[in-house]
Amino acid sequence: MDIGDDIGWRATQLLHRYCKAIDDHNALALAAVFGPDVALIVGGQPGGDGAEQRFEGRDLVVSLLASLFEQRCWARHMVSNVLVDADPGGDVRVSSYFQYVLGREASRTSGVGDYRVTMRDIGGELLITTFSATILDESTVAVDEAGR
Repeated sequence: MDIGDDIGWRATQLLHRYCKAIDDHNALALAAVFGPDVALIVGGQPGGDGAEQRFEGRDLVVSLLASLFEQRCWARHMVSNVLVDADPGGDVRVSSYFQYVLGREASRTSGVGDYRVTMRDIGGELLITTFSATILDESTVAVDEAGR
């Protein structure tokens, strides 16, 4: 079996490429993981006001996500508990947990959440078609000049 043809492996790798692009502040790599008609779904989270917003189109989604790069010096995202289900219509549905640490000059923010992602093979390449990240808990602590 060629592991490159396994849909679970491909979907997990695509999710990891998304996280790496976010962590590296790389808008070009971020654009490469999304389909042209991607929808970013935000809101509707537990404890929030329940309102959900959709932002559609690769350029808009990349622009919105890349605007977050300026809010931190560095970031690290870790993904776990990846579950992949392919349906007969061609959609690949992925759910996973994520953890992150965001480094700022005077603070560190860490949190946990859930990804809900739909992917599809577009022109022979698996790409993200819908993306939602729900933050379940987040905390920020001050750090000194040495980062402690």
